[in-house]
Amino acid sequence: MIEVGQPEVVIPSQRVPRSVRPLRANNNLDACVVDGTTFLAWRTAPIHFASRRARLEVVAVDPDGTWSHETTVRLHRDVREPRLVAHDGRLLLYFFPAGVHPARFEPDRIHVLQRLGPGAWTGPRPVSPPDHVVWRVRSIDGGLVMSGYGDASGAYTTDRAPRARLWRSDDGFAWEPWIHSEALTDGTTETDFVVLPSGDLLLVSRRESRGSGLGTLLAVVDRQGRVLASRHDRRKFDSPALFRWHGRTFLVTRRQRAFGGRVEVMPERLPVGWRDLGDQLLYWVTPKATSLYEIDEATLRAELVADLPGCGDTAFASVVGGEDDDEVTVYNYSSPFWMTAAPWVAGQLLPTQIHRVTLSARPLRRAGGAPTRGGAHRCGPRRR
Repeated sequence: MIEVGQPEVVIPSQRVPRSVRPLRANNNLDACVVDGTTFLAWRTAPIHFASRRARLEVVAVDPDGTWSHETTVRLHRDVREPRLVAHDGRLLLYFFPAGVHPARFEPDRIHVLQRLGPGAWTGPRPVSPPDHVVWRVRSIDGGLVMSGYGDASGAYTTDRAPRARLWRSDDGFAWEPWIHSEALTDGTTETDFVVLPSGDLLLVSRRESRGSGLGTLLAVVDRQGRVLASRHDRRKFDSPALFRWHGRTFLVTRRQRAFGGRVEVMPERLPVGWRDLGDQLLYWVTPKATSLYEIDEATLRAELVADLPGCGDTAFASVVGGEDDDEVTVYNYSSPFWMTAAPWVAGQLLPTQIHRVTLSARPLRRAGGAPTRGGAHRCGPRRR
């Protein structure tokens, strides 16, 4: 049984260093632990949508609970999807700049910064072609693996479709294609992945495919990209955050609270373009939650375990903790918690906050009763 603790709002709060002044919208985020210090990066802006006043803030939280300001990324244009990863003794921060028009999605290149020391970082450096979005960066087999998608500006249009890809790098700066899999079809966007005990990858990829269906792809692929199993889920798992914990695979994601979680609800007799537009509008004006699912690795079915704190505009989670720890910590963002019935669009127009919550399992067990091992993602070495 998994116990969900009480959420603690950390941004905005008195913990934040005085040199950091969060704006109304605090959303896209990532967190990791390196030698006992937690690094937290997040986007702060006047509103959820694109803004030239958007910036990324990075803070460090020492083991004694002391917060310090690490760096600010301000480009006078929108900045999104911060991703922290520790590799080969270095801490790297990935993100992508976007445009300034609130009604357009205009990604530029993926960029990276490197931490040189306490409060000292390099400037941003591009590492991808234009029109790309980073989603997850993980350390695998001595190198780094990044999931992201190209033709990203086509995610919400009908003229072309984005497509997710996996890249690999030895140093975090020079990237090359890694696994090319038929599982990642046109329309796949936000894609997270974990390594199974077999060495194969389990993928969860949000689909924004105009004409070929909305929802989520779940797949297992080997290191050559061969599809070993796949399944289309009619629910759309926005902002997927996968983690292994005690030998099992869990997913933290946004949950559609209306229509049984389904995204495609418009009548099939309508033209495809009209159906897609109607489905998107209904998704925008209905309430959302942040939820924890368990994924059955044999059937690729996602079973709801619990709703986590989060409502209105919510769900961009980062999970930190040890592989066999009794507890892991989920950092996430949300509208104020009283907005439980608010539609997604209302949350996007109003202030949002970042919180953390503890998930406890003492111990998690497989069916049959034997304790298991496995792990949530930790971006750096465990503190001894």
